[in-house]
Amino acid sequence: MKRKRDQRRCRGTAGKIPALIFCAAAVLCIVIWVMRHAQMQEGNEPDVVASRCENNVYDLTVAANCDAIKDTEAFAEKVVQKYEENSFRTTKFSVDLGEDIDLVRFHVYLRREEIGEKEELFQIRYQDGDIILDGINGKR
Repeated sequence: MKRKRDQRRCRGTAGKIPALIFCAAAVLCIVIWVMRHAQMQEGNEPDVVASRCENNVYDLTVAANCDAIKDTEAFAEKVVQKYEENSFRTTKFSVDLGEDIDLVRFHVYLRREEIGEKEELFQIRYQDGDIILDGINGKR
């Protein structure tokens, strides 16, 4: 009698292990999906990945975080707006330095990984409220 009870107890535990593994795998899949979804949401916005200021000229390296830029003018306006609002995700500019910035140059790449590996797509120059695109269609 005691032996049957021990066998039932063991069978009951063995039946729960696959269910626990299944639940753990399901939770892991959900966590991975949520992380990828969050990455895609924030990953479609241009972001400054490097900055340098010299002689009242800001040089900012921007990753577009997309596969292609279809409308360069709209993209340039968006980048300048993010600069004006100081709303880039990873970089916040100091406003207490009291420097007058004469020119802001944005060096645009599609992805962060391309910086240093490939040539920049184009430059956006922002000066006195004017937005000037350089290097589009091979023109500089």
